[in-house]
Parts: sequence; structure tokens; C-alpha cells
Amino acid sequence: MFDYRVALLAGLAIVVALGIAGLFPVAVVAAALMIPLVTVVYFYDVDVYEREPALVTAFTLIWGAAAGIGFGLLANAATPSEIGVAQTHEANALLTVVGLPLLALALAILGPVLVLFPYRRFNDVLDGAAFGAASAAALAGAAACVYGIHLLGDGMSPGGEVLPWVIRLTSSAIALPVVSLAATGAATGAIWLRFRASAAERGALGPLGSPPVAIGLAGLLLVAAAAGQHWLPVGVWLATLVVIGVAALVWLRLVLRAGLLGEASEREIGPAIRCTNCGEQTRQHTFCAVCGVALKALPKGPSEEGGGRVPGESRLSRRWRLLGLMVAFGSLLAATAVIVDAAAPPGLTPACPTGPLQCGNPPSLPLPVGSEVSWRSPELGFGLGYAVNQWTVEQQDSTGIQLSSSAGPLQIVVRGSSAPGETAEQLVADRVSSIGTRLLGLTLDPDPADAIDNPLVGHRPGAGDAYVGAVDTPQGVQDQLFVVVLAAIHRGVGVVVTIVTDESDPNARARLYSLADPVINSVDWDGGP
Repeated sequence: MFDYRVALLAGLAIVVALGIAGLFPVAVVAAALMIPLVTVVYFYDVDVYEREPALVTAFTLIWGAAAGIGFGLLANAATPSEIGVAQTHEANALLTVVGLPLLALALAILGPVLVLFPYRRFNDVLDGAAFGAASAAALAGAAACVYGIHLLGDGMSPGGEVLPWVIRLTSSAIALPVVSLAATGAATGAIWLRFRASAAERGALGPLGSPPVAIGLAGLLLVAAAAGQHWLPVGVWLATLVVIGVAALVWLRLVLRAGLLGEASEREIGPAIRCTNCGEQTRQHTFCAVCGVALKALPKGPSEEGGGRVPGESRLSRRWRLLGLMVAFGSLLAATAVIVDAAAPPGLTPACPTGPLQCGNPPSLPLPVGSEVSWRSPELGFGLGYAVNQWTVEQQDSTGIQLSSSAGPLQIVVRGSSAPGETAEQLVADRVSSIGTRLLGLTLDPDPADAIDNPLVGHRPGAGDAYVGAVDTPQGVQDQLFVVVLAAIHRGVGVVVTIVTDESDPNARARLYSLADPVINSVDWDGGP
């Protein structure tokens, strides 16, 4: 299995290198595609699909990919809009942590069980485990690509802190797919064990051999993995995934061992064959007498007929097979880079054309006249005004209000608090820290056009800055967000303003920000200036 290991390490190195270089959109696609492509190499190495590897491999992977595309579209539609994620951390936890992971598990199991289970030739526990693992790997890769499609429009280097991105990419490329494919493979292996093994063999795993218990355990592992992403820092989540992944792999190994022992009890010692793992002669049975590998996990067709397959011989040689994978992987990444570059937003258009002539103020969105309404906090006394035909109230309570713009993807959250002894800088830091738990790699916005030179709230000097990060959910990295946080304090009352948009075009973003200015300037303190 040299090819498999080389491909795995090379793919991980490419993903990490892209992340360190800040090419996050391409790195997300690389991480999503790595495990499915490496899985193909693994299937060629061990040929678990008997005499029809191409057809069955294609079906298993295509089913997983198709289910992943549908799952990604559904997840995008079901989860909240990108700009709303920064405001509501817990609103959809039940959906993203429980509902969607269980749906992904059901889809990964459904194809192999409905289509391949009825064929009696695929009667080994190894078959069921391989079918489920392949389906889960393809589903996870396709879903991550579809779910993060909006990220491809943010440019090659959209911005964000590198280390959290690299950790998240490592989770996406290795840890999370391993949990998914191992748990799903173990669950489908239990189904094959229950319905295809002999009555004496069905109790080999005890309760773990029961399909309802196995499917429930697989679902529990996937939910635990999703919960870690939702509530834990990205580094702690990766460590948690490693623990969950090891547990899932141990369980999968127990399932495979039960299948191999079942085969051993049914098979007599046969003539000498050549082990396709070490190339030495061994008696035809369940394990190679020289290297100890399970012969049932090696290429089945020629070996079981007694002829064996010479190591290094296959439909494609190991060298050309690995080279073909690298070319395919590189071609997909190159195509992604071309798409990202073509979809990247244009640069900021200067407010004035170059030349000796002066120009007037830059154009802005028209402001409404005579349609402003007021809101005031009954608890803290501060208030503000907003144009009713440009803003919709999403939420409000006694200390704050959340507005959504009808002119584009823009939200404003204005929230007050009693702030004796605090500074505006502390209020901004607390708010940024809170948002940072939901946005990946949140850092200062590197675009000088978004810089806040003179932060004011209600014409009161305060603190604030612009930030950029990415929406991160258990289903994958979704999109880039631009966040502005402003704060000021007057008479012991602190007001924090959060402006959020996913508009990647700097010209359109500047026009949207101009809509927020009147709302921020309208803030009054205790009924007056």
C-alpha cells in the first residue's frame, strides 16, 4: 500500500502549503478532494471489489459524490445566511450539529445498501465496510466543495489569520473524513455481518454487530465531531477529532477482524499462492504466513484462483498510477485557481479620475427623506433612527436592535450595556472575541479602503476597526465575511455597533457601508447629545 501512503502524505503537504500561502479557496477544494482521490488509489492497491473493480468503484464513488452535491445544496439552503452567522451562534445548533450529520450518514449508507447489498457475490463484511467507507469519503468531499462555493468568488487570498486556517484545513483533509468513512464503513460492515454472515458468525461483535446499534453509534460519532467544531476552538477541535477518529478506526478494525475470522472458519488450507503484499509464496488461506497480512484484504480474483498477481503488476503500474493521481489532482487545483481568479472581485475604483481636474464627492446610495423611525432602549436610555424603507428589524429587545438592509447583504447590530469603568477599546475587544468564536481566522481587514480612521458612535469618539474572517460550520467553510465593530461610552452606558456583510466587491461594499453611517450617527445618548 505504498501508493496510498505516498498519495496521502503528498496531498496533505499540498493542502498545508496552500493554506500557509494564504490561497484559502484553492486549499479548501484540495482538502475536500484529497481523501476521495486517495481512496481510489487505495482501491487499486487492495482491489476489494473482486473482478469488477471499475464498475463497482465507479458506482460507489459516483453515488457518494452525487449525494454529496445534493447534501451541500440542501445544507446551504437550510443553514442561516452567511451574514447572520456572526450574530446568532446557537440559533441553528440542532440543525448543523445533529440534523445534517445524521442526514449525511443516511445518504452514505443508502446507496450501497439499496444497490450493492442485493448482489450475492458481494457477500463479505469487507465488501460492506469498503462500500460504506468509499461512499462516505466521496460524499464528504463533494459536499465540502458545494458548501464552500461562495468562497471561490472572494479571490485567491481573501484574508484571514493563517494558523487557524491551516488547522481547519488539516481537519477537513484528514481528521474529519477519517471519522466519517471509518464510522460509516463500520456501520455498513455490521449490516453485511448481520444479513450475509452465517448465524454462528453474527454474534462475533456482540451488540456492535447489530445494525441499529452500529448505525446509532456511527451517528453519535459524527454528531460528536460536529459538536466539537461548533463549540470548541479550532485547535482543540482538531485534537478532539483525532481521538474520535482513532475510536472509529478501532471499531472499523473490529468489524473487519470479525469478517476475516468468519472467512477463516469457512475456508480450508489451499495450494500455494503468491501474496500480493510481500510477493512470497504462502498457502491459500486467510493470512499470509510470511508477512501476516490478511489475504482477504488483498486482490481477490487472481489470488483466489491460485495464480496470484506479481507485486507491482496491475492495470496500471504503481508509478504510473500514482503519477496519474497527481496529474488529476493538480489539474483540478489548477482549474480551481483559474475559476477563483476569474471570479475575483475587481479592485477599488478611485473616487476621482486621475488628472488635473478636481472632482466632487464620491457617489453614494440615495438616502430616503421623511421615512425615518426611532427606536430607544427602555433599559439604558440611548436611542437611534433608521429609514424604514431601507432597513428591516430582525430582532430587538430592551438593550439593542438588529437591522437588515433591503439594499444589499448588510446587517447592523446595535447593543448597549452598563459599562462603568470600562473603555471603548475593551468593548470592541469583547465583541471581536465573541464573533471570533464563529468566524475562522478572524483578523484585521488588510484592505486600506475599509480602515476606520476616526471611529465615532452618535458623534461620540470611541474605538473600532474592520475585520475579515470566514463562516465556519460543521459542514465546511462557507464564505468570507467583512465585519466592522465600533464602540463608544457616555455617562456609564456603552454602545457597540457591529456591521456585517459578505460583499466581496470593495466598491459595492463601500456603498453598503455608506448606508450604515446615518444609523450610526443617529445614536443619541440619554435622550440627547
